[in-house]
Amino acid sequence: MAIRKLDHVNIRTPHLEATIAFYGDVLGMRTAPPLGMAGEITDAAWIYDDSGAAALHVGRAGTPYPGDDGIAPPADPGSAMVHHVAFDCDDHGGMLGRIEAAGVEHFRNDLPAFGLRQIFARDPNGVLVELNFR
Repeated sequence: MAIRKLDHVNIRTPHLEATIAFYGDVLGMRTAPPLGMAGEITDAAWIYDDSGAAALHVGRAGTPYPGDDGIAPPADPGSAMVHHVAFDCDDHGGMLGRIEAAGVEHFRNDLPAFGLRQIFARDPNGVLVELNFR
């Protein structure tokens, strides 16, 4: 079982358009709607690095995400917040066993259409940790 690499960082912001413009227009990164969401970028975008990986997920503050229990935490005006950190992992069963043995509250999200299994848990600081198994 191993954490192989950082998968992406998710940023919640009340300044979605300006954030997308900064990463897209200023830094030259490609932006697109999130995986599985066709059409215009309205409440969220994925921002891709040069290798084609979605390095940043940005979302409008107040938009619910998995793990929010239906209520998205707000970002203070003039600031942004890190919503979660995601890791590319292997050994789903081993990781799940460790999390359960430690008594850490968690939930699972399986997306078979994308060949993705996920485990979500919060660290002691309340940061949501997304563990992705492909």
